[in-house]
Amino acid sequence: MNELFSRYVRWGRDALEYSLKPLGKICAATGSPLSPGTVCRCVLVEQNGQTLRLDYRHDAWPGPVPNQLAVWKTVVPPPLNPDAVHLDSDRLLELLEEPVPEFSDDLHESQHDQQELAGYSEAEAIRYVAALFLLQRRKLKLDDAVSRQGVETLRLLGSRGEGPFELVNLRLKDEEIHAIIQKLKQRLATEVST
Repeated sequence: MNELFSRYVRWGRDALEYSLKPLGKICAATGSPLSPGTVCRCVLVEQNGQTLRLDYRHDAWPGPVPNQLAVWKTVVPPPLNPDAVHLDSDRLLELLEEPVPEFSDDLHESQHDQQELAGYSEAEAIRYVAALFLLQRRKLKLDDAVSRQGVETLRLLGSRGEGPFELVNLRLKDEEIHAIIQKLKQRLATEVST
């Protein structure tokens, strides 16, 4: 075993535990993206009393670096499958608490998405679908439904005192809900993998 490495890590009750950040998105040497399938060298270094992780493309690996604690080889995994993402109730509640951006043409949505949602933003549709999930799981309950200027607004309360949350009743069709569920899962998968 490398003497430097054995100085920092001992097996048994005196072992040190490291909390490592996940694999980075760019090469520490070249700044180029680390895409899925790329072979990488990962290095733990001690710098200014902190443990840092550096990720290098295999072809840009400079060799051992100063204050190196550990080195290993890995392959960048494929992106997380959005279908495998669990819709966590606490994260869905956080989505309801986020402010909804005003609808505008400079939102990065296609015209098809804008037409499909009848003038409401994707963020509003995601909040609506998140609320449907939470209602189904009994994490939210309907407190009131009021009509304001011809638009039905739902007032929802959390089972543990969260809220109140107000959102427009979008009355989405099943196929629209399924499309928004996929976007919601993609968003959560992106959060998990970053």
